[in-house]
Amino acid sequence: MAVLPFSVISDKLRNRRQSLLTSLVTRDSSRVASAPLVASAPEVVELCSKPAWTEPREDGLLSFSLPRIPLSDHRLDLRSATSLISSAQSREKCLKMLQYFARLFAYVMVSASSFLELGSFDIELVTMWSARALTLAKSISQARRFFKFFRWIKHFEDVAAVHSERNRWMAALMWISILCNLTADLSEDLCSLERLGFLAPGTLPAGTELNANRFQLVLAVVEICLAATRHRRLQGLRAEDSSLATCRRLAMARLELSKFLADLGKATWDCELSFALEIVFILCGLWASLVSTHKFALRALK
Repeated sequence: MAVLPFSVISDKLRNRRQSLLTSLVTRDSSRVASAPLVASAPEVVELCSKPAWTEPREDGLLSFSLPRIPLSDHRLDLRSATSLISSAQSREKCLKMLQYFARLFAYVMVSASSFLELGSFDIELVTMWSARALTLAKSISQARRFFKFFRWIKHFEDVAAVHSERNRWMAALMWISILCNLTADLSEDLCSLERLGFLAPGTLPAGTELNANRFQLVLAVVEICLAATRHRRLQGLRAEDSSLATCRRLAMARLELSKFLADLGKATWDCELSFALEIVFILCGLWASLVSTHKFALRALK
């Protein structure tokens, strides 16, 4: 039996792979051409949640494409990255996400060391890294306070939405949300002035920050009610209009509802309630930061 040279075998394998890729792309193109123009709601949701990482080229091969930001048509390219880093809110939310990642790392290190039998050297190493992570989290928290100064001004934009709301119960909740936001943000600005050294320690009463956190707790409950109402409205709208834009709005409403639920879990620890757990505080803060980062990223890219 004659043995073919390696170069001939390699050329045959390459031609075989090229023909297979061409047939796959041709078959997928025929499926797309024969597909109905109006997609059903489940198909639209699947399209919303599935990012395109590869795209067929004219020669039949698959080329790599940049990932698409979820629930949008924007790709994470250089222009999008420039828009994101130019937004102060996006950077603040990214810092918040990094802060809770550091806090989670420190918590896991300390918890793991208590369950595992470690030597003296390993215990010192775990203690050092957990202390570094906690220091990093505190430093990021201090840096975020500069971004949040005068954040209370933006809540006056919601007054127009309250006047246009026809449901009295919904309008009353929106007024409560505005008042709680104003009080909490103004209190946080005062606490930041003392934390950052603009005011001497002890200038503010001892319970100023705790009272601000209590307003955050009330605000989380109100926002959950508002988000649940918006979610029900969008569900009714999707029954009439199952377009891609409506499905994306509904998905964003679900994410916002989960974010406010996480804010409620986080506020129980900030208010020093007896049943609050630190791990719940960390995980809720991390999830809320992820959702907020995504939300403000979409705003910055509009």
